[in-house]
Order: sequence, then structure tokens, then C-alpha cells
Amino acid sequence: MSQAKERLWNKQGSVLRNPSEVFGARYNDAGINKNSLIFKSTDSFVSLLRKLKITLLISREYENLLLALNASSTKKLNQSFFHVPHPSGIVVNRRTNAVYVACTRNPNQILEFKVLKEKLVRKANNAPHSPVLIPIRSKFYPGEYYFHDLAIIKNKLYANSVGTNSLLEVNFAEATHEKPVWWPKCVETKGKLNSRANYIQLNSIAAGKDLSSSYFTASSDKISTVLPGNLKYQVDKKGVVISGRSREVIARGLTLSLIHIS
Repeated sequence: MSQAKERLWNKQGSVLRNPSEVFGARYNDAGINKNSLIFKSTDSFVSLLRKLKITLLISREYENLLLALNASSTKKLNQSFFHVPHPSGIVVNRRTNAVYVACTRNPNQILEFKVLKEKLVRKANNAPHSPVLIPIRSKFYPGEYYFHDLAIIKNKLYANSVGTNSLLEVNFAEATHEKPVWWPKCVETKGKLNSRANYIQLNSIAAGKDLSSSYFTASSDKISTVLPGNLKYQVDKKGVVISGRSREVIARGLTLSLIHIS
């Protein structure tokens, strides 16, 4: 075997060994370095987490990081992370204790995490084990879906597809991509959903008991030839809140590029 083939063989044998490379990319390739996780925290913030006895999940969208923060009895802030491509919306299904994260890259992903309470007993690994949140499955979508926010409504998972101006009900049991179940009237053309482009930056979901009692935010309420992402796209006082029941705008005059109210 030539030296070039030997080097290629060794490279192929060494890549994709680290789980972080399988789920995302190598840290350096994802723009993550040793400074990415440096933090400062106040005593009051740590005290609040400890009092609430929660783990706070945070998506650092443009840094490709999903963080988990909690506080131990020693008044110390604990931080762990999982790096995924452009994480955005996060929601917890409290009935099933599952966490869902929308990953907004091409392809889009909806990731499902659950707490692993047991581990395989291996001879080489006798370290003590504590419950850990791990990814258990993912569903892929074309990048044009451009998911942002997620919500659990009546024990069903919904994702707002900014790229198609609509809301989808996510079904992990089906391989096909779901059809829109809700959209604002302002993105209709001749009474039908116009999903050819992202026209209004439909960002967020304020989940109610059902879709009718939920609310949604967008950066505008008009179909235009100038699309979100274009520097000429006007956002000053163009943001709106939309009723799930009427699908009409109920509040105007918001200035935003992104609104998250979930």
C-alpha cells in the first residue's frame, strides 16, 4: 500500500469516533473553542436555580451550542453542553419528559432528547453515573422549512416553519413531511397558503390549550417582493401578533427582527 493510501486509510479510520463529530461537527469546524463556554454568574442567579431545582436549557443559536445550567447544593453553577447545528426553539413535553430542539440548518432537524437513568456496565468504565439528557432520535426536513419555535399543544408537537409561513404538527412515526395545519390569513393568495418563500418571518408560538387559543408573532403581515433577510426588509414598527382563532393580526407596531414569546 502506498504512503498516500496509508494516510487516507488512517484518516478514514480515525474520523467520526467522537460522538460530537457524529451529531454535529468537530468543535473547531463548528466555531467552538475553549472560550465558548466561559461564563460569569451572580450569586442571585445561582440561588434562584438552586431554589427552583431546575435545569435551564438555553440555545445559543448562532454559536451552535445547546447549554444546560443548574445549581448544586454547594452554590456552584454547573454547565454542560451539546453542540448541534444552529439550535433555535426548545420545548419540553412534561407528560413524556422529552425535550425537543429545532435545528435550523440545511437540512433542518427536530431533535428529541430524554433522560438516560441507566448505563451499560463496562469493564473500562467504572465511573459513577448520574442521569444525563441525551438525543434519542431526529427527524430531518429540507432547509426551506426553516424551523424556529416549537410548542406542545394537547400533547402534540408543533413547529413553526418560518420558510413556509405556517405551522406543522411533527410526527416522528412517519417518514413523510407533514402538511401545514395553521397559517395567518395574510399569507394567503386566492384563499390558499402561499408557501413559496418566507414572506413575514413567522417567528414564535405562545401556546394555548389548543391552536385557537394560541398566538403567534411575525415581523410583518404583508406579502412583498422584499423578503426577510434582505437589508431593505423593513422591521421598524412592522411586527405583529396574530390570533390562532381568527388568523388575523390583533396587535401591531412592534419593532423586531426576531420575537420569542413562548
